[in-house]
Amino acid sequence: MIRRSRRRASSTAWPKGSSEPTGAGRALWYPVKDRKAVAAFRKALKETSVPKLLDIGLEIRPPSADPSLDGSGMVVVNPPFTLEGELRTLLPVLHRLLTVEKPAHWTLEWLAGE
Repeated sequence: MIRRSRRRASSTAWPKGSSEPTGAGRALWYPVKDRKAVAAFRKALKETSVPKLLDIGLEIRPPSADPSLDGSGMVVVNPPFTLEGELRTLLPVLHRLLTVEKPAHWTLEWLAGE
């Protein structure tokens, strides 16, 4: 029953005669609370065989002694080719508007590919 529902949904989502895109990207959000854990996570991603990984990070405050959400990140698999350029424009603005305490940083790094 589930398979039929998925087929129906996908067959109505794409124009007749075309197929679903195979190069679609995926995104994974992660919290920035424990910087060592984030560094280990990013290192593990670099060691995978995924061909294109873009890591986007936005911190709003420096590391805190108490557990708190100091920022967030997102890893995008196979991102659209325009995403990096758009984020290079957008992230500095978001950083300026959302920073609670300095020093705080934004990052945009290819973990694999490009």
